[in-house]
Amino acid sequence: MQIKRNILLNPGPATTTDTVKMAQVVPDICPREKEFVGMMKTLRTNLLKVAHGIPGKHTAVLFCGSGTINIDVCLNSLLPKDKKVLIINNGAYSDRAVEVCRYYGLSHINLRFSVYERPDLHEIESILKKDSDQRGLNRAIFNIYEKVAYLEYNRENPLFWLQFAIARLADGEYSDAARCFDNAYSYAKNTNFDTFQIDNHFARYLLEDANEKKNVIEPIEVFKRAHRMLMASQKGNQYKHYSFRVARHYSTFYSIYHKDFSFHERYDFFIACHEMLDAVEKYLALPGASKKDMVEETRKQLEELLINEN
Repeated sequence: MQIKRNILLNPGPATTTDTVKMAQVVPDICPREKEFVGMMKTLRTNLLKVAHGIPGKHTAVLFCGSGTINIDVCLNSLLPKDKKVLIINNGAYSDRAVEVCRYYGLSHINLRFSVYERPDLHEIESILKKDSDQRGLNRAIFNIYEKVAYLEYNRENPLFWLQFAIARLADGEYSDAARCFDNAYSYAKNTNFDTFQIDNHFARYLLEDANEKKNVIEPIEVFKRAHRMLMASQKGNQYKHYSFRVARHYSTFYSIYHKDFSFHERYDFFIACHEMLDAVEKYLALPGASKKDMVEETRKQLEELLINEN
């Protein structure tokens, strides 16, 4: 049988192969037939396993509808009455989530971002801290990551372990963050994954962990390692800016450890600060560079550090 193949570019309907199309050419079946009921039962049982549900306590309920119905069902059935949902709104589907909340009268925050830019994680974090029980939120986030960490897609996914590490950094759980970074690097190595994102956050981990402990062994070596990673992560794309956010830890690091530095270690530290400052200046001169307010703040901190010590 010759079947015309249409290439569908819109979201929702998917282009299928001839074998999938032919698999649907079967005799009609009533949903009350034992074969149909058995297939639905198996599907619901497997969905419960995916969600780590407890048989007898939880169940999977199937809905027939478009992708939008998933948004509708999740919001109106999972959001507790005394809680609020933060909707990171940067497109059509998140717009629909806002509409669902308004229709059902659900408490929500409509945080808008351009569809053309990545949402600002620091603005999101700021709103979450301002508008929630942070300790309870952190525990909930940790529980979610732990539950899905060993699902097939996540288990060896370096990006998943990076996101888990970032969540642990936000909690100040540095030893657990180190475990997540180890996994991220291990799986990245196995797949030839570009580690620049992992490197940025690992440099942040090195500096934050040292600043928190205030007594790391050979602090200059910790700093130099973090600095090398930040500088290397800027290569290949002159519009990368995250390393400049991490560099704001330099001042705090110096204020804690400068008394332990030898003359040569102090010299190395300030050479690194000058190197970072030069990179900041070049970035701020780029046409169309984003996050310039944040990068400008880093420049001020580095300049003040260098002026005060010179």
